[in-house]
Amino acid sequence: MKKNFYKCNGCERKFGRKWNALRHSRSIHSSASEIISNNIKPKTSYISNNKYNRFQKKFDILNKAGIEIYNEYDENMSDIFDIDEKDFKIIKIIDQLIKPFTELEDLLSRTDPKTRAFVLTRSFDQSLRSLNPVEAMNEMVELLCSIKGIKKIAKYRSMIATTSSLDPILETKEKIKNSYLFGR
Repeated sequence: MKKNFYKCNGCERKFGRKWNALRHSRSIHSSASEIISNNIKPKTSYISNNKYNRFQKKFDILNKAGIEIYNEYDENMSDIFDIDEKDFKIIKIIDQLIKPFTELEDLLSRTDPKTRAFVLTRSFDQSLRSLNPVEAMNEMVELLCSIKGIKKIAKYRSMIATTSSLDPILETKEKIKNSYLFGR
């Protein structure tokens, strides 16, 4: 009796379990390789579940709907993504980074546009140089939230201050240092 296996069409590697083959395709080939079964029953191709191929259909929908996907910064380029393997990885990275990027953008909404652009682009570039870009972007969001947060708390503290000799920010930091949370 011949054992079933699943083969990656991208690198010809074989797997005993479908799940392992799909995980391999997702992690090594960014879901761009086809997984084929040697099962005697109808030969199963998982290309219909392949995110790479589904993206092409989604781009077709966007084009038919008239949503512009061209590169507005370079008129010689026809569109933003070519849906090749590299662009597919870029889509996945942007998808992961856009949420913290947008949060950071919202936190900077009251700053002047040039400062906002500087912080956003530098944060994005720095996050790409780290091992975990999403975490790096989230750390910038966390830092900016903390700066704004301590200022907000200190503002309210200063409104009710009686004769405190500490400035409100130092007083807030001292309260936090003496809290149960800080001691854990």
